[in-house]
Formats: sequence, structure tokens, C-alpha cells
Amino acid sequence: MVDDSGHSYSKVVCMGRMTLEIFEDEMASHIENPVFICTDMNPIYGQYCALKNIPQYCVHSQYHTNIKKCKTDKQLQSAYEQDKLDYIVGKGILTYKQMQKVKKQYGLTINRVNAFHSELERIINRIAKGVSTKHLQSWISFYDFVNNWTIDNGHRPTSYSDAEKILIEMIKLRKDFDIDDIKTMKDLTRKVPARYTKKLITWTVNARAKSNNPAALLSADEGVASLNPKVFVDALPEYKRRLLAKSIGIKPFFPVAISSKELKKKLLAHPDLMDGIYKMIGN
Repeated sequence: MVDDSGHSYSKVVCMGRMTLEIFEDEMASHIENPVFICTDMNPIYGQYCALKNIPQYCVHSQYHTNIKKCKTDKQLQSAYEQDKLDYIVGKGILTYKQMQKVKKQYGLTINRVNAFHSELERIINRIAKGVSTKHLQSWISFYDFVNNWTIDNGHRPTSYSDAEKILIEMIKLRKDFDIDDIKTMKDLTRKVPARYTKKLITWTVNARAKSNNPAALLSADEGVASLNPKVFVDALPEYKRRLLAKSIGIKPFFPVAISSKELKKKLLAHPDLMDGIYKMIGN
């Protein structure tokens, strides 16, 4: 997490799919009275913001690719309504232009956290290629400390004087920690179940085949937090649910002819539901 001043907090919370419980246990305690939370499309963040009544600014992972395809205001509005660009939750119903005004007013962006993540990844790969999960948190905490120290002091620590300041800060913590502690450290990282990994691979292969898109990649960032069809359908926005129904031949599928509740029943009972889900993910 990175705030608008550039201060960061990073932690290895799991390997694989994150849950709302993990996010609340490991990360949320460091969030205090935010005006907005800016995120990607991982549904965990949306669930947390809805639970805490916090406005959320959300960006599609293919935002830059999708917005290049929009040549007119009408195309921008259409892509916006399909959640293919960026959007705001918790500030009422906004048109694309209205959302842009709010975005500009509050300086909403995920560029800071993306830049932080890219640099962290580069540093980890350069300093410790193949670092184990057991020691990954130590490397990340080191980078976090240097980043926050740089924000507070206006420059990166490079001199003996800077090292002295850091040593004083460490002494003030009054916490003894030596190389033996590092060597005997236990790996407490939550691992992703093998069953989930196998299912994710199967879904990815099927999505690529059904959508004829060899680059299709399933991830929580695109809303694939659960590989359970019922959970997946429940998590879809209403318009996507109806597009899914249309794609597999359910009639009627438009709002004036069938309620959302009845449509979900038809979707979950349809024999081609999984094919429709694979195509939707692949596109």
C-alpha cells in the first residue's frame, strides 16, 4: 500500500489467492480514515470498501489498451459503463465526464503503487535472484524502510551520517535482532492450495481455447477471486450477467423481461454456463 505522500507498507500475506479475511488481518489495520482507496479490479478491495463504507477508485488492468480504442465521447462512455476503463464506487451514479472531474479533484490514481511495485520487483530480482519465501518479507521490509526513510528525509540514505541516523532509529526500537534470528526464522507465508492451482490452470486453458485468445490470463485482478461458478456469477455486475446470458443463448435476458434473481437461476442451470464464463474471461 502507498499513500498520496509516497509512504508505503508492504507485507507478504499469501502465495496465491487473497481473501477478505487475509486482507483485513494483514493489511487493513494500516488504513486510517482514507478519503478514497485506489485499487485494481480485485473484488477483495471492493468488498472491503463496501463493508467499511469507503469510496473506491478502481482501474481495469487493460485500461491503457482499452482507452486507446475509444475515439469518441460515446465510445468512452460505453467502455466506462462496461467497467473497461476506471470508475468510482461510493459517490453515487456518475457519467464518465463526472467521474473524471472527481478523479481530477482528488488526484485519484494507482500509478504510485504500480511504480512502487515495479521498483520493488526490480530490486528483489537484482539483489536476490531466487529469494525464498522464508526471507522474502525481510527483503521487502528493507525496501519499505528505505522508501519511507527517503520520503521523510528528502533523499536516499547514502552517507555515513545517514547510516548513523538509521542506527539511532534502530536502537530506539529497543529490539534485539541478529543473524541467528534470521537463520532460525520460520516461513509463515500462507500457501495457495494445490487444488486451487490445478483448477486455475484448467480454467485458464479452457478460457484460451473458448475465446481463441492464447494470451488470456486468469487472475484475481480481473475478478476471478473464486473458481466456483455460483460465486463467480454472483460477483458479476448486473450488465455483465446479462451479457453472459445473451452469449449462451438465454432468452429473455434484458431487464424489463426477467428479474436479476430469475436470470441467475437460469444461468446456474444452463449447461453451457462454463463455456460462457471461459469466453467472458478470455475476452
